[in-house]
Amino acid sequence: MEAKERVKACGEMLAELVQGTERDQFDLPTPCSEWKVVDLLGHVTTGAHLFAASIKGEEFEIGNPTDLVGDDHAASFRAAIDSFGSAVDEADDFDVLIPMPFGELPLSVLLEVLGFDVLLHCWDLARATSQNFDPPTEILDAGAAFAHGFVNDDLRESGAFSPEVSVGDDLPAIDRLAAFCGRTP
Repeated sequence: MEAKERVKACGEMLAELVQGTERDQFDLPTPCSEWKVVDLLGHVTTGAHLFAASIKGEEFEIGNPTDLVGDDHAASFRAAIDSFGSAVDEADDFDVLIPMPFGELPLSVLLEVLGFDVLLHCWDLARATSQNFDPPTEILDAGAAFAHGFVNDDLRESGAFSPEVSVGDDLPAIDRLAAFCGRTP
């Protein structure tokens, strides 16, 4: 499965988890210690809009992410992820540099970053809302391979990722990936 298909598949998995999230769960904590469920929903909705605009070469004003959650969080996220999916579908130059708030990245690298990021946020939302999350092996393996080359001491020191959490090999692979990224399964 190519990066374009993986990142879109991760977006669809996240859309299912967002759909399964109830409003009365918004104040629950997430594995990201600084976020409640509503904050995570705002982050992923804002992110989908931001990445869609960036891939299309358009501007996107980042305001308060939870404002984008709106009255119907599932519909808000669906609109954002559909826009992102369209931008990914239309993108064909994998070497083009995409300007992001954290720097310019080639589209090929940005797709890998996004696939990994969305996969991890799927786990975060599933954990916070007690939903089942069992990603396809091919997507999980690609995300884990990317993470092990991407998440480094500099990113951990910057606060983007916490220190790796030590866990046993008996945990599911998605839990081991989350632990590598500093989450406690």
